[in-house]
Amino acid sequence: SNLTHSFILRKEEAPVCVACNAVLTVKHILIECADLLEIRKKYFDEKSLYSLFRNVIPEVVFDFLREIGVFYKV
Repeated sequence: SNLTHSFILRKEEAPVCVACNAVLTVKHILIECADLLEIRKKYFDEKSLYSLFRNVIPEVVFDFLREIGVFYKV
């Protein structure tokens, strides 16, 4: 996504999560970030990207991304 990989085109350092100081990846946002846990629980409780994309309809994932403010950045 633009949010997580545009640094490659700009030849910059990888972005980091402000809350966790971990490299910002799609997996981190959707599955791993502890700071987003409570919001994420409102929408889904999947433990892997595979199960997320297999079991959760895209609109629910989009709603989550909107609530955390990154929908238009990905």
